[in-house]
Amino acid sequence: MCLQVLGLLSTAEETFKLRLVVGISTLIPALRYVAEVPFHPVQCETLKLIYECISECPGSVSTSQLEELILVLIRMLRKHSDGEMGMIPETFIMVCSIFVALIRSPSCNGALDLSKSIEEATNHAILACLSVSERNINQILQCLYLLKEAYAYSHDGNSINSSKLELRSGILDICRTHLLPWLVVGINEMEEDIALGLLETFHSILLLHSSINSMEFAETLISIGWFSFSFECLGLFTGDRMKNRIYLLLSSLMDSLLGNDSGQPIREAALHLPRDPIDLLFLLGQRSTNSLDLPSCQSAVLLIMYTSSLYDERYLNCQNFILLSP
Repeated sequence: MCLQVLGLLSTAEETFKLRLVVGISTLIPALRYVAEVPFHPVQCETLKLIYECISECPGSVSTSQLEELILVLIRMLRKHSDGEMGMIPETFIMVCSIFVALIRSPSCNGALDLSKSIEEATNHAILACLSVSERNINQILQCLYLLKEAYAYSHDGNSINSSKLELRSGILDICRTHLLPWLVVGINEMEEDIALGLLETFHSILLLHSSINSMEFAETLISIGWFSFSFECLGLFTGDRMKNRIYLLLSSLMDSLLGNDSGQPIREAALHLPRDPIDLLFLLGQRSTNSLDLPSCQSAVLLIMYTSSLYDERYLNCQNFILLSP
């Protein structure tokens, strides 16, 4: 009851948040205790208070307190992913949210390097999401958000040390080993928001195209037939959000594979490109009209065909292309 009252005060009184910093030294030991009890009723309340303290008063939590908190949180995720101890979705979301707040905290961008802890936490969080029998969309999306923030953290700073390189490699391994197979195999039974979240995660990795890791990840996508898979997604999900994400991801994929902003024609035409590959061929067969978008769309289609042919993924019929070409 005391923790629930504190939770209400933290949302109702702005000045209380500053006083909450004083009590963080008590909250972390309390969390250590309730974290050992499966489905303890105040796990989520305690985590919310800690999250408020870290996010609202950045830099106010000491290094020793952060280290102790991280050990408790990782232990919770590990026991959850191993099936040793269950966790309600709200508690899981708060654990991921705290890690995101820690990644953004000034303390983590200074002397404290959390690379190994972030990698371990992200790995256990992903495994926990994939192992549960009933998918919770908010839980999965928050987990993917943590993964994206972790990958961005591995690129932060003027100099990249070995631990951040290991974190970057570990995140990419999670994507290749767990998330990409899950997306490709389960796309037919997947909710659109989850599919979009996975695609956005992969896109965020490709956007850091200055990294050699993004090139390796681009080649991983190509190896599973990404062009054909992209149009399969467009056939399954007809919303504009999916169409825009697919084409923007393809443009970033080409940036990584071909260099020099090669995907720019697709970015310029993304809003006007169709979902069906046959309609892409139809666009190539159109002659000059009053449409100002036609030339940019044709350039984008030619780029898609050219790049897919480089990797022996000829999902567009070349005979149709010859017949429809002006």
